[in-house]
Amino acid sequence: MNPVNKKVKNITRVCAVAFVALWLSGCEFYQVLPKPILSTVANLFPIDAALVMTTDKTIEDHVVSGASGKDCSTVRREQGRTYCVEDEANPAPKVTCYKSIGDVTCYSKPDENIPKEKVVGSAQY
Repeated sequence: MNPVNKKVKNITRVCAVAFVALWLSGCEFYQVLPKPILSTVANLFPIDAALVMTTDKTIEDHVVSGASGKDCSTVRREQGRTYCVEDEANPAPKVTCYKSIGDVTCYSKPDENIPKEKVVGSAQY
């Protein structure tokens, strides 16, 4: 694992644990944090929402993408895909290609009228 990714994960975990601990403290949550921090965090929510609507990435996603050099997004994760585009496996295309005059023609299903030995990638072609 990349050392930068490891560091970002550790920082994220520490922040998450601190947030949960403050959240579980009940009414004292707002008294623990200084007011300038609360107003700054509250001001970031509309910015974060606007970023998600325009770029499909949160502020944190932009930071992780910049640090890792990958295209990462929480929206992708919520859709059931990988967090980063580069981590997604590229499936082999499911097409059958035939040699035609001066070109190659591909179909999503094999053409039953063309002999199997004309398939590109067979022993003859």
